[in-house]
Amino acid sequence: MKKNVVLILGIVFTAAGLIPILIGVTFFLSHYNFISNAARTTAVVTDIKSYRDFDGDKHYEVVIKYSVEGEEYYEIIAHSPLMYVGREITVYYDPNKPRHVKTMGFVFDDLFLVGIGLVFFIIGISFTASQFKKFRLRKRLLETGRTVYADISEITLNTSYTVNSKHPYVITCKWKDPDTGLFYFFTSDNIWFDPEPIIHEKGITSLPVYIDPENPKNYFVSVKDIEMFVANV
Repeated sequence: MKKNVVLILGIVFTAAGLIPILIGVTFFLSHYNFISNAARTTAVVTDIKSYRDFDGDKHYEVVIKYSVEGEEYYEIIAHSPLMYVGREITVYYDPNKPRHVKTMGFVFDDLFLVGIGLVFFIIGISFTASQFKKFRLRKRLLETGRTVYADISEITLNTSYTVNSKHPYVITCKWKDPDTGLFYFFTSDNIWFDPEPIIHEKGITSLPVYIDPENPKNYFVSVKDIEMFVANV
């Protein structure tokens, strides 16, 4: 599973973003439809009440007063830092049910929820797309790439990547192009076990690398010869 952790994260982030987007859009359409058909009036903040929930967290309620056809109504709306006693705000109410009242704050909250969802969704799509691109490149290289054997030069921890407080290993290989005399360095994908004991024990000195003949920067280092000695990788 760790091999596909980036793909899994991408799917999780995409789903985590899609859910608030759908909820936010649904609420936005509902609130926008209400406001589009509602009557508008001016309300005054008469009180801001505070209370604590079962966890001891403090919350606030805003009491507003407004008039519809000469009759006064008192209702409670969501609190915001901009609220204060005496402030006048615009409210929207159902002409048939004047106590059913909303503010534009509902719409802004919905858009904020959509925005948060979009951030997660974009991150998730980016992760997922990059992995599928990587899988397609690997498949193409395995089918049509040039196979070379590169000498193992270094085994290191990839400290830029962490899962469950653990860093994966990567193997760096060096290969000299016999046609040009140029040296190329190739780095394997993340390996979630220490390959060094197996490499030493089995006397593995080089690994097959599948490279794009047109562009050696596109490559895939196969560690199958190492993984075959590890059960349940």
